[in-house]
Amino acid sequence: MNGFQSMVPPDPKRLYRNRKERVVGGVAAGIADYLGWDKTLVRLAWVASLFVAGPFTFFTYIVMWMVMPEAPSQLFQSETERSFWQSVNARPRGTVGDLNRTFADLDQRLAKMEKRVTSPDFTLDREFRNLGA
Repeated sequence: MNGFQSMVPPDPKRLYRNRKERVVGGVAAGIADYLGWDKTLVRLAWVASLFVAGPFTFFTYIVMWMVMPEAPSQLFQSETERSFWQSVNARPRGTVGDLNRTFADLDQRLAKMEKRVTSPDFTLDREFRNLGA
């Protein structure tokens, strides 16, 4: 890794192998983390697909193990950030809608604060408080 790549923060939307919660190579755990699914269900799906597609599933796992990068140690700063990025990956439209509602609420609150601060009553109230102090 060169100096520039070490300065770039890790991409939370990228698919990584989860080496901390791995059973074999961390591929299934990485896919579960990326999609926000239960790791046990993803592992069971891999095992079930071994019976259906056999060698193809096995070789796919090996290739993914070699190709998928290992998850950086500080990929997320908090559990809230982790759940946010998982929701972006799992349901991007819903996440955009959630953000839209959050920003609309903030916009309304800021408009109310601006209206209060710019009103003549605010200035009058401040002057009365200064007289009493």
